[in-house]
Amino acid sequence: MENTALKQYLSRQWVEQYHILHLKAYSEDDTPLPKRFLFDTLSGAIERFLKNKLELRWILMPGLRGCGKTTLLAQLYFAFQASLKKRILYVSMDEVVHKLNSNCYELLDYFEEFMGHSFSKLTEKVLLLIDEVHFDPNWPLALKTLHDKSNKVFVIATGSSAIALHMTTDIARRAVIERMLPLKFTEYAFIANPAHTDRSKVQSVSIDMTEALFGCKTAEDVYHHLQKLEQTVMTYWQHQDLQQISSYIKYYSLPSVIGIEDTTKLYQILNHILDRIVEKDIAALKKFSQSILDKIQSLLFMLASTDVASLHSLSKNMNGMDIKTLMRVLQALEKSEVLLKIYPMGSVYKKVRRPAKYLFLASNFRAALLHSIMDAHAIDIQHKGRLLEDVCGLYFSHLFLGRSSVYTLHYDPSSSGADFILQHGKNRIILEVGWNKKNAQQVIQTQKTIVGSYGLLVTNQPLHWDKENQVVTVPLEYFFLL
Repeated sequence: MENTALKQYLSRQWVEQYHILHLKAYSEDDTPLPKRFLFDTLSGAIERFLKNKLELRWILMPGLRGCGKTTLLAQLYFAFQASLKKRILYVSMDEVVHKLNSNCYELLDYFEEFMGHSFSKLTEKVLLLIDEVHFDPNWPLALKTLHDKSNKVFVIATGSSAIALHMTTDIARRAVIERMLPLKFTEYAFIANPAHTDRSKVQSVSIDMTEALFGCKTAEDVYHHLQKLEQTVMTYWQHQDLQQISSYIKYYSLPSVIGIEDTTKLYQILNHILDRIVEKDIAALKKFSQSILDKIQSLLFMLASTDVASLHSLSKNMNGMDIKTLMRVLQALEKSEVLLKIYPMGSVYKKVRRPAKYLFLASNFRAALLHSIMDAHAIDIQHKGRLLEDVCGLYFSHLFLGRSSVYTLHYDPSSSGADFILQHGKNRIILEVGWNKKNAQQVIQTQKTIVGSYGLLVTNQPLHWDKENQVVTVPLEYFFLL
């Protein structure tokens, strides 16, 4: 049966996508919005495809709502619409599935009909930008079929973070995943004030800082590496306000709220994004009843008030939600990248018996949840350390997790243990993070039971090397350049 509504949508989208996407890629005064660093990677891949220099023709871009996936697609549209002329199409599968009662297969069939010939007979190259692809459960097979049918189509598909779960061996041979994570500080500073940031230099400094903090063998090596970077760090902060660090961790780790100065309005938007993740992305998994979905916001609020909580205590506070269901809910929040789960260090038995630590991948989500019961000053006093832990979890995700299985991240579950233990082969780096921390006692405590290569204390204190305990105090202005 012919889907007339889908045909009309495709025809209208072809004509109106310029105006639709202009609202996403430009500000109200018609100024182009700053581009996330990932733009360079994606635009470079498309350029190589157009020049016949790259076999890659399919990129999956999973990420949280509010990370800027749609804006990035819009920016790619305007970057290539002149060279591709009318051979570029943007569609939202949310609209296709929920408004038009259709799917990816049908969309591609009508797109062929609209072009006047099949994909297999294309003579010119086409760019297809598909937003929120996860709303069609059969998207992997539909896009695999398209990929095998024609080498003239480049597809970039965005979706919730859970789309990465569909990376079967079959798809992995065809598609590349480019995760869009919340902002690191330097990317936030660039978006907030691009005139004062050289993005290429920032990315170079990040490589140097990563090597200094995590690529050394001893604390002495770390200290001397950081000393060599002192002038670079000072030069960067000549154009930035250190107070931005506090604003970043509380408000601006997602680009969708940059520029909003009204705290109440900003947190309302962030809580709305969380609601949408639960109501649309997690609901799309079709694993939970509505009564369970309705309880997820309460669970997030409980996790925002702490970081380590046992399943039994969470179950009790969730009015007796059974533990198996609770575990599935937490797994869904991990898959959607709202939460980052950190296991306790130790044996398999310890990992099962001891509670995991749950961080918010976007620290401003935690702050937004807490804002309903306390003001910004109270969040500063009671939870700034947890917000910094969230940021550390995000940075580790950017740098290590999901990219290489040789890096693992844990925490020390013992009393007064360190926040993080990063392991790379036989090297263990013990890390504690805090605001106004004067000593590295938690790192030293963990060193007694878990032998580490060296320890790092990340805080707003001067650079220092504790020779006796092999701990380097890393100032925030260094760490935030990772």
